[in-house]
Amino acid sequence: MPFPRRRLRRPLTLSLRTAIPLSLLAAVAFGSACGDDTTTGGGGGDSDGKVHGGVEKGPFILGSTVQVSPLDASGSPTGDVISTVTLDDSGTFVADVGTPTVSLLTASGYYFNEVTGELSTGNLTLRAYADLGASSTAYVNVITHLSSLRVQALIQGGTPIADAVTQTETELREALGIGPTGFDPAATGTESSLLAGDDVASAYLFAVGAVMLEAARVEAGPGGPVDATFQQLLNTAANDFASTGSFSPAVAAKIHDAEGSLDADGAMANLAARLLTIGSPNAVPNLHRVLDPDEDEIADIDDNCPRTANPDQADSDNDGVGDACECGNGVLDPGETCDDGNLVDTDGCESDCTPTCEIVADLPASASLGYRPVDAGGGRVLFPLFVDPDGNRVFATGADGLGATALADATDASVTPHSLLTSTVSLGGETYFGDEAHLWRTDGTAAGTHALPVLGTEVALLGSEIITTSDSGVVATDGTVAGTSSLLEAFGTRFTTIDSHVVFVRGDYVDPDFTWSLWTTDGTATGTEQIVPLDDQQFPTGAPMRSALGRLFFQQRGPGGVELWTTDGLTAEMVWSDATQDGYEEGVELDGHYYFGTDALGLMRTDGTAAGTEAVGTWVAAYPGVALDGQLLFGASTVDASLRGLMVGDGTNAGSIPLGVDQPAEFATHGALAFVRNDAGVLYATDGTVGGTTVVAPALDVTRGPYVVGSYAYVVVSDPVSGTDPWRCKLPAAP
Repeated sequence: MPFPRRRLRRPLTLSLRTAIPLSLLAAVAFGSACGDDTTTGGGGGDSDGKVHGGVEKGPFILGSTVQVSPLDASGSPTGDVISTVTLDDSGTFVADVGTPTVSLLTASGYYFNEVTGELSTGNLTLRAYADLGASSTAYVNVITHLSSLRVQALIQGGTPIADAVTQTETELREALGIGPTGFDPAATGTESSLLAGDDVASAYLFAVGAVMLEAARVEAGPGGPVDATFQQLLNTAANDFASTGSFSPAVAAKIHDAEGSLDADGAMANLAARLLTIGSPNAVPNLHRVLDPDEDEIADIDDNCPRTANPDQADSDNDGVGDACECGNGVLDPGETCDDGNLVDTDGCESDCTPTCEIVADLPASASLGYRPVDAGGGRVLFPLFVDPDGNRVFATGADGLGATALADATDASVTPHSLLTSTVSLGGETYFGDEAHLWRTDGTAAGTHALPVLGTEVALLGSEIITTSDSGVVATDGTVAGTSSLLEAFGTRFTTIDSHVVFVRGDYVDPDFTWSLWTTDGTATGTEQIVPLDDQQFPTGAPMRSALGRLFFQQRGPGGVELWTTDGLTAEMVWSDATQDGYEEGVELDGHYYFGTDALGLMRTDGTAAGTEAVGTWVAAYPGVALDGQLLFGASTVDASLRGLMVGDGTNAGSIPLGVDQPAEFATHGALAFVRNDAGVLYATDGTVGGTTVVAPALDVTRGPYVVGSYAYVVVSDPVSGTDPWRCKLPAAP
């Protein structure tokens, strides 16, 4: 029983080809002169009894054997066999048959496989029946082979060969089901050549051969015997077809599936490369003239949605892409990596049907990612990690933002990856950072990364100099020993630039503790001076200073409990303290105020003065995240927990609403969008509205981040299989 055919849509009627490929003309000149009629489908044999043709799957190679066996009036072999070989890698041959008559042509040899792009590793045998008295040109190919036993049976039953070929190849096209129903190449198999250029007959021959090869490739499996499987499939199909004019359901199903899985563009590229190699100037036949894998009765070349059936070809936006396969239809169409049924960005699948997030580098399972990514320019991103047993490294991506190349070794084994890249500066197109053992300079490549002869930890930029702590104390340096000058013989940390000064915290060790004080420098020793002494105990040295309102804000623990201080780089004052509170290090500037958080008083804000500092709302454990479009994103909860999680608004209870994100942990902004990770490892994107708050990557367990660098939000993802790896998520383009 034949494989069910698609419904008839429309027949295609095309004119008969008359062109002879240049390779054939070359073969004629090589062998002997032709008679007057060498056109395809001509009206008589060669006057000198010579037959010209070609053997093609892809083209057979030079030296393949061709045998011509004349038939008697009953269609049986006469016993005569004329043998020849192909004259070149185009499969061209010439055979002197004497008196041309109906004959069986049999060819055997190595061939070019258009699906794999390689020469075969085994011989292939193909057959063809041809009336050499009617035409002195005959091609041997997959169509003639599949037809051969059926033609033989009809001839031996008394059907004239021309009628036998017409009947057989009509039945064959129906049985194969390749292309739209009723597709007619308007040429027989013996008249068709892959090397005749881009026309429908050549394209149909190419399509049949490529689909059958694809079916054999799939059946053979990875690393399987494709050539032997291909010969077996052709012989089985020809044998099935001989008696009934149809294929068995099993063979028909293989052919049907192969039309859908064939990489047509890859096959055409492979054949184009082969034609170039063998010196053929002819164009590659376009498989899309024939193939119809979505079975909507429209060949791909005319189909605005080739892989999704859409016989109506609806295209409401007139962009040339059918509505049925537009991105956002929820169907994974060719060229799409994902399709979640909408055109929303940052929800896991972008509006261009590519994933929102992708892995930057698949790191070893032993890697511990201390993550603060840094833009190194040129598309490269730096990040620190520890890989056991190799130790700490700073890694860089490639120019495409992917991969991981080690740039720098930490010389101090006590250095943790979390202390690397805590601060960086850009100078002269390069990135500078310290690792508690050296000051490093990098352009983002291994060759362009250098350990400088200066010890460096945290860094800040002041003009064209770097302020850092070296083994001799706080220094200003251009990265060379000669260009390094001592500013203060003491340990410094939390270097932060404000206007024409760098503010830092000085630490002096007096057994058993450090004493702390706030200092400023203009880059000279005489301009390096104390601003104010700080508490001698528990100073939170890891907390960065926050820039807001043209000043710097920072917290410390002092005699009055948690204290909030501010400085303009020359003077400093305490604006708030509370002995009962624990503070949160985050701070956000919004509408002329600096917002900061406490664990019991909730959200606080200040205008930079003690009198202008107040509690905002009745929140507990409130902490600000980021400012977004004139609103504050913050984490908080009311005492009765009626409002909790990620809040947006002016900071007051009445002026803020929850966005449905519980336990927000880290924040980052990009234009009018914010990214928020919660303690459960879920990454969200929000525009500050409930409807505009979506999960970015539902399957990712995000343990750190997001950090916005360039056009991506970078995160650290933990996976039980691949371990801890850096990922990046696309940021929407600016409006």
